Amino acid sequence: MLETPSLVLINNEPTFRWTVSQLLLGHGYSVSVHDRRPDAIEHVRDVRPDAVILEASYGSAVTAVGIVERLRADRTLRYTPIIVCSPDGKFLHSYGEFLRGQGCVVLGRPFDAERIIEVVQRAVSLHTAPAYAATSSHYPHSSW
Repeated sequence: MLETPSLVLINNEPTFRWTVSQLLLGHGYSVSVHDRRPDAIEHVRDVRPDAVILEASYGSAVTAVGIVERLRADRTLRYTPIIVCSPDGKFLHSYGEFLRGQGCVVLGRPFDAERIIEVVQRAVSLHTAPAYAATSSHYPHSSW
């Protein structure tokens, strides 16, 4: 029996969390939501998802970048795919290169449903690939 791929969605906007989680649930994913409080990393550690979707903006840049840095520093989570979504062009301009260097997929908002599903499917497939999990010393999804 195949396991349902799990995702953690980190976002402070209840409407965004609900909309995206419903979309992902409808495509067969298990979705756990969390806001950007400092304990978000512990939540990710507890869930051990196949991918993390992190909403970020310039006003929350320190928190979003901090979450990415902490995930990459954690031995058990460092290769978990991270998809960073932002409606904030200033944030994307200022932090996009850093985030891509950390192996994150960076998506501007708004995005269509097909695009987020495509990115999530790819992230989950990379994360669950045996060769990736056992031997990867880099982030193969950094060039998306």
